[in-house]
Amino acid sequence: MKYSLSSAKTLVISYIGMEEQRVAIAPNLKVILKPNTELLDEVVIVGYGTGKKLGSVVGAVSTVNNQKLESKPSMNFADALQGQVAGMQVFTSSGEPASGSRMRIRGRSSLKAGTDPLYILDGAPVSSGVFTSLNPNDIESVTVLKDASSTSIYGARAANGVIYITTKRGKSGEKAVVNVRGMYGFAELPDFAKNAMNAQEFMQFQMMCDPSLANNAEFIARKQQFEKAGLSMDWSDYVMRQNAATYNVDASISGSTGNTNYFVSAGHFDQDGTSYQSNMARENFRVNLNTKVNNWLKFGVNAAISYSDYVTTMAISGSDGVYINSPLILARMGRPDDFPYEVTFNEDGSWTRGEDLLKMSTTGSTNPMKMFQNSSYKNEKVMGNLNTYFEITPVKGLTIKAAQAYEGFYYKYRGLSKPWENNEFNGSVSENFQRGTRWTFTNTAEYKHTFADVHNMTVLIGQESTSYNADNFSASGQGIEDNRLTQLSHTSTDSRSVSGGRSEYVFNSYFGRAEYNYNEKYYVEGSYRRDGSSRFSKDHRWAGFFSVGAMWNLKNEVFLEDITWLNDLRLKASYGTTGNSEIKNYASLGLVAGGSSYNYKDDSGWVIGTVGNNDLTWEELQNLSVGVSTRVFDRVDLSVELYNKKTTNMLMDIPFSYTTGHSSGMGNVGELTNKGMDIDLRVDILNTNDWKWNVYANFSYNTTKIDKLFNGIDELAFPESGLKYQIGHNPYEYYAVKMAGVDPRDGLPMYYDLNGNITKNFSMEYMQFVGKNMDANWSGGFGTTLSWKGLTLMADFSWVGERYIINNDRFFMEEPANMSVVNMDKKMLTMWQKPGDITNVARYDVNRQNFLNTDYFLENAAFLRLKNLTISYDLPSNLLKKTKFFEGVRVFATGKNLITVTDFSGVDPEIDNNIAMGNYPNARQYSFGVEVKF
Repeated sequence: MKYSLSSAKTLVISYIGMEEQRVAIAPNLKVILKPNTELLDEVVIVGYGTGKKLGSVVGAVSTVNNQKLESKPSMNFADALQGQVAGMQVFTSSGEPASGSRMRIRGRSSLKAGTDPLYILDGAPVSSGVFTSLNPNDIESVTVLKDASSTSIYGARAANGVIYITTKRGKSGEKAVVNVRGMYGFAELPDFAKNAMNAQEFMQFQMMCDPSLANNAEFIARKQQFEKAGLSMDWSDYVMRQNAATYNVDASISGSTGNTNYFVSAGHFDQDGTSYQSNMARENFRVNLNTKVNNWLKFGVNAAISYSDYVTTMAISGSDGVYINSPLILARMGRPDDFPYEVTFNEDGSWTRGEDLLKMSTTGSTNPMKMFQNSSYKNEKVMGNLNTYFEITPVKGLTIKAAQAYEGFYYKYRGLSKPWENNEFNGSVSENFQRGTRWTFTNTAEYKHTFADVHNMTVLIGQESTSYNADNFSASGQGIEDNRLTQLSHTSTDSRSVSGGRSEYVFNSYFGRAEYNYNEKYYVEGSYRRDGSSRFSKDHRWAGFFSVGAMWNLKNEVFLEDITWLNDLRLKASYGTTGNSEIKNYASLGLVAGGSSYNYKDDSGWVIGTVGNNDLTWEELQNLSVGVSTRVFDRVDLSVELYNKKTTNMLMDIPFSYTTGHSSGMGNVGELTNKGMDIDLRVDILNTNDWKWNVYANFSYNTTKIDKLFNGIDELAFPESGLKYQIGHNPYEYYAVKMAGVDPRDGLPMYYDLNGNITKNFSMEYMQFVGKNMDANWSGGFGTTLSWKGLTLMADFSWVGERYIINNDRFFMEEPANMSVVNMDKKMLTMWQKPGDITNVARYDVNRQNFLNTDYFLENAAFLRLKNLTISYDLPSNLLKKTKFFEGVRVFATGKNLITVTDFSGVDPEIDNNIAMGNYPNARQYSFGVEVKF
């Protein structure tokens, strides 16, 4: 506790966690300090200004603390958010170490503009690249803003919700704490070949397709050799990594000294991918400083930089037409009787592996591994964030803040294919450089005041400017003749190409917010923001967005005060608008394009590249949300929220006549509606000195439909993608010819026409909605944390309901004509062969190309996944105190993606796309670590 004299007659008393008291000096003075609820209650940031108690937030927000993010074996912290927030879906479509995640909050609100949320890091907007550049152990919390009351203050960029990331900082009055964490882990491969034939089955299928092979002595002898030796090529073992390693080390120092608090951290993360070549290493450094210069001035700096060095798995094409050119495709589809190394059959029937071959044993195609080994795809990325602020309090309650934020990135890519062996493939090299900066300047003035102890008011006004610019340059060349000469200058001069570009935009904004509550019982608030963007023409550059919201804290009413089992009960509602400006930077302009080859000659020229639209303007999202939250028996928390989001002036591509030289142009022509519900339930089952046990579950429901298209039309089909836009329908409902099975009489496929009649004549005119959507209506997560003394078990599950993906892998593995280069799916062994066979696999000679336009390859990709399982033990504090050195020691073991339940036949159902083909699956990961505090 501190005492100081503010004047000759006034005593100032302050204590950590308590409100500062100023009292007149008098004999026998007694002062009772009141808790500082801003410090003791959970504080969240919703927009600009100072934080507020979570219980006083009118908008729909959810917060995930650092316990859910730390110690997870992933470069991508967003992956740990899956299943944690009602109304938010998180998809990590690739298990590549350098890959990011896609987030959607309460459905897709646009068909053409961006659908990603706005990402805010310590008060400033940042790119989604923060996912793989930010150290999860530096994060204090992630707050998800979902409704208009919480997002409208961000205006034109908040139509898809807001993800607010807060990094750690030292706490006032906290002594210096040194924290060191180390972790090691490994990844386990999924079953790539779970539906693929082995060599014996493959040869049997060859005989089914060509019965004459039964009389081919050479084929039969080879088949018998394979059967006797039990020989079958395991391509996943050849081109994939088992037990791919992951390790990281983090160290941080946090605390305060005098009027300054600090957090300093450094980290190293290294992860090998399960696919050949892929890996990523990252270095992180962060310094967060906040200081109170005097009673009216504060200053702070948040600075971070990361360096990433990663190699990705890329497809390679050979001159002999090999198209199994990715390790991921090869692991799943490689022929089981084709070997990339010498195979010698011994007299006893066994076999011996020899040296790797240039040409594979059966097909004669070039060994893809030779190409992989002589090629590299290296990436380097540096990302930096710098946030500073100056905050003055000239009078009590008034806070004036000027914040400056910088985000910068530098990216370099180098792809190299060396000449090798007999120089069958010409060497090539390509390089790409990108760099960009984003400056954000935010100035706010906030005034808080309480009248008569019951009228609480906050008013905020502000201005913000953001400018972004980026440059890129790329070059490539072929004709490397010596693998020691691998620079662009070493390629043939007539094979080189160069390209470059520049991109920039500017936002200017003015905003305000007013909040009032009466005795923490009745809350009302409103906000308005005026945004201007360089992405639109000068006549449509500015737009205004607003929100109004109210909340009623019923528990503070007299008629509920005496109900002891009811701890909290709140009703809330909000309505407002936000915008969507996530379109190309020059979409409103008519652009020209040029090149060095015109009219098939080496002459330069230019053409109109894109069609401009001077009337292009913002999409606007009208968002209505109502909800109720309660806590009962001091154990059960429940919140239910309903919402209706309507997108107007929706941006769409309008088809043009090809005689114009352009296929389409962009315009504000459509309308879209999302309706849904979020439910969040948390229960504290046990809460004693030794035992603590809580469970949680969240559920989300969302449905989307198109309300309006352009020029008064009712529908617009995209047959090549299996989708169709039609008023009243979900825009991601599949549009295809419906299969009716296989006729057992002749083995021919059957289809439904538009009248529901069965026919064997395929026609694109039979395309229709099949009642299956790409996006799930239902999703959520559940989990539990159980602690006994220092031992803790934490489990998190995520799930996504019925959703459909076109499994394009099957097209290649269920087409007998592809047998010369790929393996077949086991289901092909049930192929129709004679009249009377009951099967859904058509006979051998059917043209399966038509199946791509049917629902044949549509599969339900719903899944339930054990996302995280962590067991940890904290050594007893009374033992550590005796050392007078250690403050805490924690050991832990974590498993990620341990169990996945799905009917999807591909390697991974977690794909945020309508087509699955050669995807990089999310592996099961196991890690072990220790965390020590000094």
